[in-house]
This record gives sequence, C-alpha cells and structure tokens, in this order.
Amino acid sequence: METNGVKAHNDNIDIPEFMKGRNVKLAQRPSEGGDIVDFKTRQHLAKPSTKVSSDGDYYTPSQERTQRRRKSPEQIKKEKRAQAAKRKKADARKNFMFGTLAAIALIAGGNKVIDNINSPHANFNAQGHSVVEVADFMGIEPEAIMVANDGIETPEQPVYDIVLPERYSPYGEEIAELEYRIENDKLTQSEREELQAQLEELQTKQSEQEKVATAYIDSDGKFVYLVPTEDNTPVEDIKDAYDIPDEVVKYYNDIDYFWNSDGEGEGYRDYRSARTPEEGIKVPYDKIGADTEE
Repeated sequence: METNGVKAHNDNIDIPEFMKGRNVKLAQRPSEGGDIVDFKTRQHLAKPSTKVSSDGDYYTPSQERTQRRRKSPEQIKKEKRAQAAKRKKADARKNFMFGTLAAIALIAGGNKVIDNINSPHANFNAQGHSVVEVADFMGIEPEAIMVANDGIETPEQPVYDIVLPERYSPYGEEIAELEYRIENDKLTQSEREELQAQLEELQTKQSEQEKVATAYIDSDGKFVYLVPTEDNTPVEDIKDAYDIPDEVVKYYNDIDYFWNSDGEGEGYRDYRSARTPEEGIKVPYDKIGADTEE
C-alpha cells in the first residue's frame, strides 16, 4: 500500500515523508568533537554537580537543598505549638457542634436523640423470604430481626439484605474461660474452689439476664439487641439485669413515657414505668454492663 511517505521494509508501517533519512537514535547528538554524546552525559554536562556560593565556598545542589530544609530547634518547637493549637481548636469546634445538634434534638421533643453510631452492615440476603421464615431457618426470634433492622413493620414482611443478629451473652466468654481452666489447668484445691465460685456467680447473673430478655448482637459488634421474654416487661427490669446506665435506652429507642411534675410547676418525661416494645430494644455494645463500671 503506497502513501505519500516512504514504504517501510515490513510492508505494514508507512513512514511519513518528514521522517525520511532521520536516525532513529533521537536521544543522541554529536558533541563539538564529533563524538556521539548520550542523554545522561548531556544531562550531567548541562547540570554541573558543583556550585560556588557568594562566599566562595563549593557545594553541591543536594547540600543546598538540605541546608534550606534544616530548621532550628526554636522553629521546630514553634511549629509544633502552632499545630497543637490548631488541633485543639478543631476539636473544640467539633464538640461544640455535636452538643448544639443534641440540644436542638432535645428541644424539638423527639424521643430519639441523634444517633452517633453508624448502623451495622447488612450481612444476610433473605431473597424475599418473610421475617418469620428467616428466623425459623436460622433458629432465632423474629423480633431480633425486627429490632436490628429499621423499616420492618410485621413478621410476615418479605426482606432482602438485612442485619442478621446472633445469640449473645455478656458473660459467655468469661464463663467459657472459667470452665476451660477448671477442666484443664493444674490447680490446687483452693484455686479450683475459687474459680468454681466465680463460675457459679457468673452463671447466676447470666440466668437472671435471660429471664427478662434474650440478647443478640450484630456481626459488626455495634449493638446488642434485647428481646423481652414476656409481654409488657418493664424497661427498668432489663436495664437492671444487663447493667445499662440511665438515659441509654431512651437515647437509642422510641419508648413510652408519661408526663410527671417535679413539684415546682415544671413537667418532665417519666420513663420509669415504660414497657419494653414487643420487638425489643437496642443498646450500644459498650453500654452493656457499663453501669457497674467505676
């Protein structure tokens, strides 16, 4: 195939006319003495490695850069203080904004204050099966699925990507560890008796918890979901059994309350007689047992 250029030897590539007669080694050129000087040599000649300062001292460009970057201890301390002050100011601004948003939510009268914990990720695809079908297949209570997922109104509702919680006991790991030690460790009689007493104490606490509510946890470990074992279980009973601090349950859940008077003409929401919703309540993982912490 002929073009305006010169045909290449491989019959596949046409060379334009302006390339005719050119040497393909374009990165090289003759020196003044006629020798071929490669690119690296020319670069070196164009940028001599040694310079002379205004004082007559010899130095290399790399030394010049190092000297420019070198700072006195006073400069370093000053910059660190400025950075610390900037971080402190940013933290103060963030705390102020969060406090303002929380106050606005309270003034607005909502039962549920701003939730600063992101929702756990969906970890199960139910493929359109109902909540009841999924719960039966997985061996958990339908209420556990409902309380772990917003927007589910009935147990018969078909669901797809959901948070599927699993059974949980706050004392489960400690009980398992004590059982293992009693079974496998070489213990003296007094050590064995001490561990046995600790085990029985935890088992009793676990039993008391399970009498009022069954606990579940999501795969992200963010929330614990507490499903009451009986209808109309007081919220206070669950709080006491699981050592949940005051204010936490109403912070993360919409629960009933009644208006009470403080005796001075001011009213307030009284949650003391609140009943736990049928589907249960959710509490941040680190708030379970937190009421016993100092």
